[in-house]
Amino acid sequence: MASNDLVNEALMYGDDLRVPKLKKLVTIAGPFNGLQGFLGAQPVPKILKMDYRPVHQTKHFKRMLTYRDHFPKGVQLFNVVGKIEGHFDNDCFVSVNSARSVKYLLHGVLKNYRELLVTGEEDYHCSLNHNPLVFNSVNDFLWTEHPNLPNMQTRSTDAQALESNENKTLATTAV
Repeated sequence: MASNDLVNEALMYGDDLRVPKLKKLVTIAGPFNGLQGFLGAQPVPKILKMDYRPVHQTKHFKRMLTYRDHFPKGVQLFNVVGKIEGHFDNDCFVSVNSARSVKYLLHGVLKNYRELLVTGEEDYHCSLNHNPLVFNSVNDFLWTEHPNLPNMQTRSTDAQALESNENKTLATTAV
């Protein structure tokens, strides 16, 4: 729930001058629209073409939408989403749709939105922050002035393949 907490905090206090100015934000597997859409089963290319607007919005998501204009302007967001390969559209806890809905939530207030959809047999919710690709991408995003992070979907097979750069990466625009 940390991703949700960070976004909620920025929605509630983002225009408060007593709070440090947010410039970059990383969210990993955030359940922004609850656990709705958990049982869908779409292939990854179709998921990437889907709209970011949730079909069904939870009460909490609707409340967050009312505070959209309070979110600090000019923030760059890097959103990491997981999908277990061969299963429903989720990372065993959070649906892909719910995690991706943050783009719709913050549309028009973000300076930049980047997304990394990590799919594979080992890419479940609790392991995403241990994935070398995620770790390196987050570090690059946070600590590089102009990170070279294309909007992408990455099919990871295992950590050993990632470390030896044998993973397959497909670039896509997630505008």
